[in-house]
Amino acid sequence: MIPDLENQKWWGFLDKPMQELVVESVVLLGREEVRREQMADYSFVVFPIAKAYEGFLKKMLFRSGLISEFQLKGRHFRIGRSLNPDLPNRFRDEDWLWDDMDRFFKKVGDEDLARRVWEAWSRGRNKLFHYFADHEDFISLPEARERVELFVEVMGRVIEAQSNNQ
Repeated sequence: MIPDLENQKWWGFLDKPMQELVVESVVLLGREEVRREQMADYSFVVFPIAKAYEGFLKKMLFRSGLISEFQLKGRHFRIGRSLNPDLPNRFRDEDWLWDDMDRFFKKVGDEDLARRVWEAWSRGRNKLFHYFADHEDFISLPEARERVELFVEVMGRVIEAQSNNQ
């Protein structure tokens, strides 16, 4: 279930463009659930909130001191590479932040939040934005809802963890 957005702690953390993207996904989800047409793929419902989630993560990493303003505003910092817990050692450099993020969330008592942050990114962004000829990653409308709800849940937990650290 998607909560009343404006009453969520994480909502105020989002910049206005991020808020607009979240609303767009919620509106698309509601519209498609009413229409009941059968589409091959409902990834388009998830795309706006996935984009907002990327901004949310970058802002969270910046506010936590894990990335610089240059990384926040630049075009070269990549969430998918930086937060991937399974990134091969040869690709881990100063931008690889998985361990730092995992330690932070464990320190504030949320043992699996770093994994959940990555799961939301992987399931709600990477697997939807790419096309692979050998398999289809099309999602149904209920799967789109589940991914939107996953982003909402994770953003809430991240803000809660950060407030526990203050």
